Amino acid sequence: MYYFSNAPCYRFPYFRTVCQNTFTTIFFFLLGCAGTANTFAQTTAGHREDSVNQYIANYDDFLIYKMSLNNSVDGFDVKNTTTSRIKSNNKTILNVGINYRWLAFNLNFAPKIFQENIDDNIKGKTKSFGLGFSSNFNHFIQKMAYSRIKGYYLGNTRDFDPNWKTGDPYIQFPGLVYRSFSGQTAYKFNDNFSFNAITSQTERQLKSAGTFLPSVFYQYYIVNDRTPLPGQNASQKSKTLQVVFSPGYYHTFVAEHNFYATGGLNPGIGFSRTKLISRQPSGSMKTRLHGTVIQLESTLTLGYNSTRFFTGFTLQAATRGYTKSNANNVILDDKAKGTLFIGYRFNAPRRLTSAMEKAEKLAAEKLEELKTRKPE
Repeated sequence: MYYFSNAPCYRFPYFRTVCQNTFTTIFFFLLGCAGTANTFAQTTAGHREDSVNQYIANYDDFLIYKMSLNNSVDGFDVKNTTTSRIKSNNKTILNVGINYRWLAFNLNFAPKIFQENIDDNIKGKTKSFGLGFSSNFNHFIQKMAYSRIKGYYLGNTRDFDPNWKTGDPYIQFPGLVYRSFSGQTAYKFNDNFSFNAITSQTERQLKSAGTFLPSVFYQYYIVNDRTPLPGQNASQKSKTLQVVFSPGYYHTFVAEHNFYATGGLNPGIGFSRTKLISRQPSGSMKTRLHGTVIQLESTLTLGYNSTRFFTGFTLQAATRGYTKSNANNVILDDKAKGTLFIGYRFNAPRRLTSAMEKAEKLAAEKLEELKTRKPE
């Protein structure tokens, strides 16, 4: 949250997306593994191909179906003269993905079949939807995602209503909408390391390997609600652009019988730009905020990966600090998320394989044409 030292109370604070879970938070640091990154990129192309075959199993002929569950709560804190802890009424998120070669698509939503997602009479109704896409090539990794969440409640209702007690309905914001467009571009240095083995499962790591994985994360998100917060006569809308650069490192340890453990560490620094609109009875006021973002993220995955079947569990934890214009330096609360995934590889339909091969051939020909074209 942010504390505005010399700003009027109508200034809505910086929104932040957080995920709180019921799993135990684990930080898995791999600084000692950094020295094990090999100099594989300096070998010849032929030796590189032989080495990759020893380290990575490729599943180009399979169509991968994957399902995962994560236990989290999306929300953000609002700080004016008091603190409002805004939360969504979704705890268990189901993610369904279809992956093939270097392409991966996923869809996520919060089904009501889970008991913790059906207490609408207490916390209000939340609707959530998310769509993701990633393309992982030999070195470059690209991810894109969109998410929309509507309907939140005030987690600390007791601070605004002393008579509130457990079991009573929370103060609710059914019209509050959060939308996010995000992406990440990364570069993998070590050909022996498979990022697909821990994300899309279109590959399998056969031998232990690590890599430096520098990346840039970018996100544009909008938070909008015309319902004033308790004790205020204004509503707010914010539009935020955030960009973070991270010199990350990942390492996968492969054990016998297809078991593996992957850990990653992503320190980062970047910037944020926020356009804030405060709606008051007398009219709207616009405020622009800018600042620096500092983060530290860690990931741990424990899994089983065979030729057909794979499953595992991932823990992610992060801490972010912000410096904003007209604000003090603050460290945000940690966030953590646990994800259980399971999947299976089926033989890809011949039509899909043929179409993909034609597309890849056409793309290669166009790329070669661009390389050989002489400037006019």
